[in-house]
Amino acid sequence: MDISIQRVETLGPDIWQVHACGAVFSFGDQSSAVAFADKLKERVEADHHISESVLQRWAEEHNRMLDTDLS
Repeated sequence: MDISIQRVETLGPDIWQVHACGAVFSFGDQSSAVAFADKLKERVEADHHISESVLQRWAEEHNRMLDTDLS
């Protein structure tokens, strides 16, 4: 996941924006933006366990969607 931090100059105080997956999150200071980006990166890169039953449900739903698209 690409995460970037950008300072946006305004007529008032500067705004710091975190850009991730097409979403933009605004903060009033750089340290808050960096903390958010670091935590987001940590969570995205963390190991995620998906149970077999959930994977099966996803596969079934995916197949249903494909069947619908082909009709």
